[in-house]
Parts: sequence; structure tokens; C-alpha cells
Amino acid sequence: MNRLHLIHLVVQLSKQNSKGFTLVEIMIVVVIIGILATMAYPAFLKVKVHSQASRVANDFRAFSGLFETYTLDNGTYPADASPGAIPSGMEDYIKSESWSAQAPIGGQYDWVFNGFSGTPVAAVAITGFTTGTDPVEKLDEIMDDGNLGTGIIQSSSGTVIYIIE
Repeated sequence: MNRLHLIHLVVQLSKQNSKGFTLVEIMIVVVIIGILATMAYPAFLKVKVHSQASRVANDFRAFSGLFETYTLDNGTYPADASPGAIPSGMEDYIKSESWSAQAPIGGQYDWVFNGFSGTPVAAVAITGFTTGTDPVEKLDEIMDDGNLGTGIIQSSSGTVIYIIE
């Protein structure tokens, strides 16, 4: 082989290699994407928690309004009911798919009525929530005093409760 032919062969080979990415270049891109994802994940979780808490706050306000409307129409709150069950007499006030569906933080909606004694007297609750306490704490910040042991939003043993009266 002459020298000119060898140079031509090297130039051809270098042109063939420049059409793709090297393994090092691909690995650098993967590392950069991983770093960006690691930085974005906490922000995503924060938005998710706030969204869940806001949805529960809206549901609590809507349901409590319906129970108060029932009370204005009937002179008393409906009787206590088990989680996920629409209290007797509330069928015309609450859409069953809204009440019976799983709450945004997991668990079932529950109507709590202790007659006219006890604390609380009347409340909307979610029993068996499964998301952990972050959305519940955010809910308390949105609707109440930020302390889950006091105020109108309280929580213990997998239940969060919105006290109406």
C-alpha cells in the first residue's frame, strides 16, 4: 500500500466513526439526566402533597356544607354511619360515588355524629388514610392551626377528622 492510499483509508475510517456517539458521551448524558431528576424529585413530592391536601380540604368543605344543609332542612344531623356508607337521609344530598370513592390520601370518608354530647359532636373524617402524615399536616396548615392535636383538623391512628361542631 502506498502512503496516499493509507491516508485515504484512515480518513474514510474516521468519517465512519464520527456518525455516532461514543459510550463516554452517552454515559455523560445519562449522568446529567440523573442529576436533573434527583433535583426535581423533591419539588415533585412537595407539589403532590399540596395537591392531595388541597383536594381533601375541598372535599371536607363540600361535605360539611351538605351536612349543614341537611341539618337546616331536618333540624338535626343525620345518624352516625360506618366509613364509606352514606348516612341515612343523606342520599338526596350526597352523590354516592363522591362519598364512597377512596379519598385523595387513601381511606374512606366517614360521618361521625355523637348526638349532642362528646367531642366532636359532628364531623367528617377519613379513616384508614395510607399516604403518611405529610398530606395530613399540610391539610392542617391549609384549614387550621398547623397542630394536628388541636383545632378543627385533628388526626390520630390513621384517621383525620374535620370537626363541624
